[in-house]
Amino acid sequence: MSLTGALNAAISGLGANQKQMQVISGNVSNAGVEGYTRKIAPQETNLVGTSTNGGVEVNEVQRRVDEFLRTRIRDAESELSFDKTKQEYFKRVQDFFGTLDSNSNLSNSIDELRQSVEDLSINPENAAAQADVVRKAQEVTGQFRQFSQQTQDLRAEADLQIKNAVTAINENLREIKDLNTQIAQAEGAGKSSAELRDKRDVALKELSQHMDVSTFERNTGELVVVTDDSNARQLVDGTAAELTFDASGSLGSGENGGPVEYADGTNVDADSIGGRLGALLQMRDQDLANFQADLDRLAAQMREEVNAAHNLATPGNEATLGSDTITGTHRFDQDNSDGTQGDTPITDINGSFEIVRVNSNGEVQNAVNIDLDAIKSGPGVPTDVQGLVDRMNQYARGSPPFGSANSGKTANQDIFSVTGEGKVRMQSPDAGGTDFVLRQNPEKPATISSGSLSLISDDDGDGKGTRNVSHFFGFNNMLETSDANARDAAGNTLPQEQNNPNLVTGDTSSSPSANDAKTGPGVSAASVIQVNEDIANDPSKLGRIAPKADTGEDPLPIGNGEVGQKLAEAFDQKVNFAGPKKFQDPATNLTKNATGGNVGSREVTLAGFAGDVLQFQASRTAELEQTVQAKEGVKEQLAKRANAQSGVNIDQELANLTTYQQAFNANARVISVVDELFTTLNQMAR
Repeated sequence: MSLTGALNAAISGLGANQKQMQVISGNVSNAGVEGYTRKIAPQETNLVGTSTNGGVEVNEVQRRVDEFLRTRIRDAESELSFDKTKQEYFKRVQDFFGTLDSNSNLSNSIDELRQSVEDLSINPENAAAQADVVRKAQEVTGQFRQFSQQTQDLRAEADLQIKNAVTAINENLREIKDLNTQIAQAEGAGKSSAELRDKRDVALKELSQHMDVSTFERNTGELVVVTDDSNARQLVDGTAAELTFDASGSLGSGENGGPVEYADGTNVDADSIGGRLGALLQMRDQDLANFQADLDRLAAQMREEVNAAHNLATPGNEATLGSDTITGTHRFDQDNSDGTQGDTPITDINGSFEIVRVNSNGEVQNAVNIDLDAIKSGPGVPTDVQGLVDRMNQYARGSPPFGSANSGKTANQDIFSVTGEGKVRMQSPDAGGTDFVLRQNPEKPATISSGSLSLISDDDGDGKGTRNVSHFFGFNNMLETSDANARDAAGNTLPQEQNNPNLVTGDTSSSPSANDAKTGPGVSAASVIQVNEDIANDPSKLGRIAPKADTGEDPLPIGNGEVGQKLAEAFDQKVNFAGPKKFQDPATNLTKNATGGNVGSREVTLAGFAGDVLQFQASRTAELEQTVQAKEGVKEQLAKRANAQSGVNIDQELANLTTYQQAFNANARVISVVDELFTTLNQMAR
C-alpha cells in the first residue's frame, strides 16, 4: 500500500471512529428515554478498484429492533389496557355494592325486610312492627336508588373517559402522519430516520393502548395504520382519519351513550375495537348497563311480588274502614304520549271480586259482585282498559248486555271510571257515598292480563302480564316505581306513575335502541323505586287485613295477619328470573344479548337473586384481577426480550467506546507516522 493509500485509510478510519463514538455517546445519554432504541452505524470496507483497501465507509445510523417482537408488545399493551380498564371499573362497582361478607349488602337487607314483615304478620296491630317494616322497606328501596345512581355516575365517567381516549387517539394519528412525512423526506434525501422512527413507535405504542391496530410499511418508509379487525379501517395512510365523539355529560338508566364514529360516519364496534376505548365503550353500554338491568330486574320483581300480596288488603286506612272513592296509581295510556286514556290493551280476564259496602258502624251491608268470567263470556269482550271499565259498569248496573244480574245490589250509577290522567277510579256503589272495601274471591281471585305487561317472571310463558284486579289498577301498592321528571325518547313528559311493569334497562326483544321508547331515558325500576308515600307517612296504612264480606260482620277483623303472611311468603317463594333476551344486530346480522342483565335465568328468591348479582360482580372482579396480573407478566417478559435486543446496555456501550477510542488513537498514530515518512522522503529528495 502506498503512503497516500495508508494516509487515506487512516483518515477514513479516524472519521469512522469519531462517528462511532458519537453514536455510542448518543446511546448512553438516551438510555433512560422512553422508546429509545440502541443505534448502530454499520461500517464496510471502501475498495479502490477491485482489491485496494481504501479505508472504511460508515453508513447511515440504524436501529436494532425486531419488528415482530414490537408488534407482539403493542398487542400485549392493547390487551392489558383493555382488561385493566375493566378491572378498575368492576372494582369500583364492588366497592359500593359490597361483598358477600358485608352485613349491609342488598341480599341481607332484603332478608331483614322479610323478617320485619313476618314479625308484622304475628303482631299486625303493633305500631312498632308497622314502623319497622316501613323503615326496612325504605332502607332497601334507598339502596336500590343509591346503587342505580352510582352506576349511572360510573357510566357518565366512562363517557367522559371515552372523550379523552378519542382525543388521545386523534393526537397519536396526527403525530404518526406527521412523522411519516418526515421519515419519507429524510430517507429520500439519504439521511438517517432512526430517531424519527423511535418517535413514531412511541406514538404507535400509545395508540395501541387505546385501540387494537395493525400496521405495514411502504417502500417510502411511511407506516400505514389500520384497525385490527375484519374491516381493517384505514386510520393513517397519507392522511389521518380521525375519530369523532360527543360526550353526553350525564346518563340515566336506559339512556344510551353516544357512538364513537370513524371518519366515514360508521360507528366504532365496542366488541372489536379493543384497548382502553373498547373497554370504556363496553363498560358504559354493556357491563354497567347489565348491572343496572340486574338491579332493575330485582327491584321490579320485588315490587311485583310485594304489591301482589299487599293488594289483597283493603286500600286506605283500615282505621276508617275504606273510602267512598279509591283511585289507582297506575296510568293506562298505551304509549304515554298520544293523550288517549284507557287504551292499554286487555288480553284476558278471569275470576271475580266484590265491592263490600259498609255502614257507619263498620258492618257489612251487602256486596256487589263483579264477575269477570261472566263479562269474559258475554258479548263484546273488552280489549282495553276503557272497554273493561265500561263492561264492569254495565255488569254492576244490570244493564245490557247483562240484564238484571245485580238488580237491587247497587244504585243505577257507574262505579268505575277512567280519569283524565288515565287512572281507574272506583267509587261507592251507594248513591249516598257509603264506605266500601274491595274483596277478592278467595276461591277464584279476579285477575287481569295485558300484553303490555310483560312481567319479569312469566311462569306460563304466554308473554302476558297477569295481576290481581287491585294490583292491576294500583289501588293498594306498597312499593311504587315512578318518576315525575321522566321523558321518552322524543323528549315528551312521561306520566309520573309508570304502568310499565318492568322498567328494566335494556329489556327488549328487538334491539337495545328500542329501550329508550320503552322505559324513557333515566327511568328504571331500581332508579325510582320507593315506598308508597301514604304508607311512608303513616305506617298504620300498611296492608295487614283481608276484608270479610258476610252481612253484619266487621269487614276488618282486628288481629288478622293474613296479608302480612302473604307478604312474608312473597320473600320466601322462588321466582323465575328470565335471563337477558336476544336480538338480531342489523349491522352484523349476528345474534347478540340485549342489555338485560349479567345473571342468567334462574328460579330463586328475591334475596337469592341479590346474592347472585353480588356473586357475579365479585367473581368478575377477581377474574379480571388475575387476568391483569397474568398479562402484566407477559408484557414484562416481552419488554425484557425487546430490551435485551434493542435496549442500551451501558457496560457494553462503554466497552465499545473504549475500543473505538483505541482505534481512533491508532489511526491518529498511523497519520503521524505517514506524516513523518513524507517529511523524510521530502528531505531526501532535496
